[in-house]
Amino acid sequence: MGYAKIVGNNNANIVVAIFVFTMLSLAPNDANAEKLYKWTDADGHVRYSDILPPEASKKKRTVLDHQGYTVGRVAREKTTEELAAQKKQHSEKLVRERLTSAQAKRDKQILHSYSNESQIIAARNRKLESIRNNISLEQQTLKDEQLKLSSLRRKAIDFSRAKQKPPKKLLLQMKRVRQNIKRSRNTIQSKQTKIRSLNDQYNTIVVRYRSLRKKPQQETGIPPN
Repeated sequence: MGYAKIVGNNNANIVVAIFVFTMLSLAPNDANAEKLYKWTDADGHVRYSDILPPEASKKKRTVLDHQGYTVGRVAREKTTEELAAQKKQHSEKLVRERLTSAQAKRDKQILHSYSNESQIIAARNRKLESIRNNISLEQQTLKDEQLKLSSLRRKAIDFSRAKQKPPKKLLLQMKRVRQNIKRSRNTIQSKQTKIRSLNDQYNTIVVRYRSLRKKPQQETGIPPN
């Protein structure tokens, strides 16, 4: 049957109705008859066809059945830019949902772990005390290794004064002690960084706990203090 264009400013509805009626009267009168497509071309003209031409496949269109009733609508294909924007919005939505879910989980844990703010401070102090004890032990180890290195250096100097090359065993001992010193210093620095991080973490928990306690009971499930 092909396709045709419907134009004209006056009596357009009458022309469209006549055209559609004519096309439909020629179509087989059964549910499996070919459908009729309606779309607007690039010039703004309404077109009807039982065969969808390639240039219309990406346009917004209406699908009519053999009785002229609308049975479906097909949106136009989105551009590459629109698809990219849609994908970005979807990704951002998923990130927001994951963050919201993670925050809700943390909030629940905070409210069920602490009955009051003092418990938060006590938990922080216990962890800080443990780390500081570890630092003290490591500082003692560092001091012992430094003393050991000083002793080995004196031995190496004695060999040099005697115009003798220090034994390989002595040099290896000095190397191991230097490595131990470096390791102890790094451990102390790491634990000091952990103390700062722990303080920041618990300060955040305290602020969040105060905020959650101000919310209505139906939102948190926990009655206010």
